Amino acid sequence: MTAHVAGSGAMADGRMRVSLDQVDIAEIDGAYALSTEPAALAEIAAPAPHPGEPTANDEYANYQGPAVPYGWGEIEDVDVELVIDLARPPSSDEAAALERAIRAWDHAGVVVGFGTQLFGESPGYLHGLYSGDQFGPRWTNTTLRWLEDFGSADAQIAADDLARRLAGWSRHWGVAITRLQFGR
Repeated sequence: MTAHVAGSGAMADGRMRVSLDQVDIAEIDGAYALSTEPAALAEIAAPAPHPGEPTANDEYANYQGPAVPYGWGEIEDVDVELVIDLARPPSSDEAAALERAIRAWDHAGVVVGFGTQLFGESPGYLHGLYSGDQFGPRWTNTTLRWLEDFGSADAQIAADDLARRLAGWSRHWGVAITRLQFGR
């Protein structure tokens, strides 16, 4: 990809800041290196993912089976509580994989969006998962709760996409999802 560099400079921690013009965020999502010489990029290894960060194996974006049935609860404004009940307590690996699958869905909604040009040219985007003890991922036995800011995303399209992805997660890990609810 070719982009126009609008500005650059060294940051206090030693990293470089580069501003690009006329580039869609989806085009540079996941970028980890920048060079004026394409051959120089061949020598740079892709960084290892951070613990808890989703990988391609956590996306389930291409799962084609039936989606997990879901319902709607009470919703306040654009903040929507995701409530996921499992048929049994998950192992630590299964719980971590479920959280990564939700992060992968959130990432798709933040970068690509969910909707049909709700605001002119834009499809509508999720604004991100909350973090911390009060609103981030909270487990109680077999239930995971996590607050998501649905922003300008089409809630129905976003919910349908998560329900399909979670069905892929459930099939892969062999853990049934007994309830998926959007809202309290």
